[in-house]
Amino acid sequence: MIVYLPEIYPDELVYSWFCRYYVHSGCLTHKTALQEILYNRCNNPSKEFLGHLNPQMSAALQQYYPIENLVLYNTMFPQYARFISLDQKKEALYHIEHDFCDAHHLFSILPRDDEDKFMKYCPICVNEDR
Repeated sequence: MIVYLPEIYPDELVYSWFCRYYVHSGCLTHKTALQEILYNRCNNPSKEFLGHLNPQMSAALQQYYPIENLVLYNTMFPQYARFISLDQKKEALYHIEHDFCDAHHLFSILPRDDEDKFMKYCPICVNEDR
């Protein structure tokens, strides 16, 4: 049950926000936190997009942050959408908001190789943010 959602930072990825939720929620394991957020315990959180949220989390998000704003400002959608037409952008945005589908299929992105399994960050930017 979602009792507390930390405020999302400007330009923060939803994945990072959910990680902070896990830290602040008091859940004993990350599996418990994932069960509170995702539709199915077997689903993996999406590092770039929203992932398949369960109905309770989706309702909690709608109270605080419109899903469209999360997709546009707190996911990788703007970066991927630069390379598709306006009609494709609208369709992709709709599906990400309502269907929680795998966004990689919407953008025709091929799976990454084993070297790109982990997120990367700029340590200088992190120091500035801190």
